[in-house]
Amino acid sequence: MTLFPNGTSVGVNWGTMVTHHLPPNKVVKVLNDNGINKLKLFEYNEGIMTALTGTGIEVMVGIPNDMLKVLSEDLAAAASWVYNNVSGSYYDGGVNIKYVAVGNEPFLKSYNDTSLQYTLPAFKHVQKALAKSGVKCQYKASFLYLHDAPFTVNIYPVLSLYGNDYFPLEFASFDESSSKPLRDGNNYVYTNAFDADLDNLINALSKGGFPDMEIIVGEVGWPTDSDKNANIPNAKRFN
Repeated sequence: MTLFPNGTSVGVNWGTMVTHHLPPNKVVKVLNDNGINKLKLFEYNEGIMTALTGTGIEVMVGIPNDMLKVLSEDLAAAASWVYNNVSGSYYDGGVNIKYVAVGNEPFLKSYNDTSLQYTLPAFKHVQKALAKSGVKCQYKASFLYLHDAPFTVNIYPVLSLYGNDYFPLEFASFDESSSKPLRDGNNYVYTNAFDADLDNLINALSKGGFPDMEIIVGEVGWPTDSDKNANIPNAKRFN
């Protein structure tokens, strides 16, 4: 099973909930200068979309969780979102919108199921609105296989350290020289948590009947604040 087929590339996430907003044109220039051709936006931003116009960078546009309720209840709201956030940028020479992400980790336990009942209905409404608009992007949501869409997963090995002082820091990073390998039977050996988590997902999808489903790692990284293991040296060690 090939985890990283030919043509695989690295992308970045771009959020707007920050105290200091960088000029979109400069950020896009940095992306182009470094050969980064894939980008996920957590939500639509007109200035960013304008800067991305004509660049060819593949874009995933996200729908925030706080919009799922209204989108799940009103098809017209979904059509309005598609019209205002996708259709206007989706044209020859425009923004290369490839995916729409319906919600962002809406099933996390820390959200206390607040988005659980709205995610699937919202997806269905957004799907119908996209189909009616003629936009041919893919959907990051349930029923992925039916629409030839990828399974997007966020993998943060640092989370294994939260509340578990015995989890080896070197295994959570990519420090293979000091990490004790984890053996799964006789055929699989893992030297870091990222590979183990990703392979676990691949195995689960295969057992569920979807061995050929494309997988996108939507987020990965290491924090530099808010936890005893979240600091710059550990982040550099991971990255």
